[in-house]
Amino acid sequence: MEQQKQNAASPAGSAQTPAAAPAGGGMLNVKSKGVQGASARGGQAKAAPAQSAQNTSQQGLEIVLARSAHYQAGFKNMLRVVVFESLAILGLVAALIIYMNVSKPHDIYFATTHDGRQIPLVPLNQPNMQTPALLSWAAQAASEIMTFGFNDYQQRFQKSSRHFTPEGWEKFLGAMRRSRIIESVEGTQQIVTAVPRSAPILTGEGLFNGRYRWLVQLSLLVTYQSGQDKKTTTMTVYLTIERVSTVDSPNGLGISQWIGL
Repeated sequence: MEQQKQNAASPAGSAQTPAAAPAGGGMLNVKSKGVQGASARGGQAKAAPAQSAQNTSQQGLEIVLARSAHYQAGFKNMLRVVVFESLAILGLVAALIIYMNVSKPHDIYFATTHDGRQIPLVPLNQPNMQTPALLSWAAQAASEIMTFGFNDYQQRFQKSSRHFTPEGWEKFLGAMRRSRIIESVEGTQQIVTAVPRSAPILTGEGLFNGRYRWLVQLSLLVTYQSGQDKKTTTMTVYLTIERVSTVDSPNGLGISQWIGL
């Protein structure tokens, strides 16, 4: 009986022994999984700083590359500006050289009066003054020409010659000799004075032989005086006035013909 009880207990104990093994094996598996999880967390903890360093290095590289690209673009722009300015300077130098070789300096002349005032240069085929100024000049010139004396007529005539053209002056002297006015003035020691009797009249104007001309008629009161003797006559003068160089006459005018009646 006891042996049967033991045999009966043995199968039960043997049956329990295999059941205990699985339980012990399950605990080992749980511990093994816990160790593996800890190992994984430790690996992730170690990998995080490495990943952060790698990201930092990549960002730094990107910054360096961006700066390099910026500097390269700036250098290219600066190079374009330098090339453009160099071409512009070369173009200006070339234009200046061409201008200096092609163009020639021209002398500029201008007339001045005896006191230094500038006189505008007008071509000889154009009038250089208005009609009232011309008539005033004619009256003044005629009065000066016909004012002289027995003792100074040579000096007076020399001064009056500036109102004539060279040909006109020769004609005037010839007319004075033929009329023997100089001989009469010298013989009787007369003083001759002349003043305008009326305003001069412009009878014509225009271009003749490349020069502008005016025809003027005026009347003079001419007085001959010797001591107490005085005689006044009226002289009608026809003048042909033409343009001359301001080198020969300050006013650019000259009497080319004098006809006194």
